Amino acid sequence: PDFFRFASAMLEHYRDEPRIMHISGVNFQDGIMRGDASAFYSTIPHIWGWASWKRAWKHYDPDMRDYPQLRDTGELARALPGTPYLRWVLLRMMERTYLRSPHFNTWDVQWHYTLAKLRALAVTPNANLVSNIGGTGTHLVADELCARRFDPLPEKLIYPPKPAGPDREADLSTLEKIYAGNWRPHLRYFLEKLCPPLRNL
Repeated sequence: PDFFRFASAMLEHYRDEPRIMHISGVNFQDGIMRGDASAFYSTIPHIWGWASWKRAWKHYDPDMRDYPQLRDTGELARALPGTPYLRWVLLRMMERTYLRSPHFNTWDVQWHYTLAKLRALAVTPNANLVSNIGGTGTHLVADELCARRFDPLPEKLIYPPKPAGPDREADLSTLEKIYAGNWRPHLRYFLEKLCPPLRNL
């Protein structure tokens, strides 16, 4: 229930802040506070409980029609957070989404792409407000990421300072937790470095 109070407050507070395009409900920091406020800024738009505005959603393009240009100029890679490997994982995820890979049927990667290309930010709570209890489904992920405990949300919300940029440490921590633990992307990443033609497979 605290998610709805958080989302409502943030939607009102940032309604006229164009750089803020997403309000998240889930937190993957495992108890680490990012700043002294009730939330922090991130480049990652988590979708387990989220909110946005019409002004932001109008930029969403499920076909990612400008993706090839931003990919080929390197602009997209520069906009993504993390280490070279983690940026590669994100780019590969976006590439497979753009190519409509039958094994990558999703909608949220396009939203992540939208925020990245616009250098937009998501507001993430410093308390975890959402637990994904589904267990099975089309987009199943590791159980240890899903069933997260709820954290108490303070009665009085403290807003972070005017957005200057994302919390890079928080984003790196989240990306490592979600993507770096799988050995398959690591293997393919290094194979591609050794044998560039693999990129076309």
